[in-house]
Amino acid sequence: MPNRKRPLGVWIVCAYFALSITGTVISLAQLLAGDMTLTQAQQDYFETLGPTDYAGGATTLLLSSWGAIELFRLRARAVKILLVVLVLNIGASLYHFLATNWSDALGMTGLAGVAAGLSLLAIILVYAWTLRRRGVLS
Repeated sequence: MPNRKRPLGVWIVCAYFALSITGTVISLAQLLAGDMTLTQAQQDYFETLGPTDYAGGATTLLLSSWGAIELFRLRARAVKILLVVLVLNIGASLYHFLATNWSDALGMTGLAGVAAGLSLLAIILVYAWTLRRRGVLS
């Protein structure tokens, strides 16, 4: 791989993914260890989750990590991976919103955070796509 300079945006996106994924893993560990205080709605929500939900979440985390690494490596496949991550996140969000008490567990602030996160992921995808079109990603 030739020595190419990474745009500042790539560094920012990769730092965002690193912080976000690390925070998610830490929160999940605290949740599973019982170190978090949950409202009744949150307890009810987590009781509805099954192995498929956790497998889907783990898959999304792994794909997000892979997408960030590929973007850092300036690889064009990062765009496809990030697209899959966005589609999985939107699908999971819609499913949980419609089929569970997810909105009660999150509250309005949490739902706004989800919307912001999905929007940011869409912006990151457009940024990666733009880098690919400009020939920065190979």
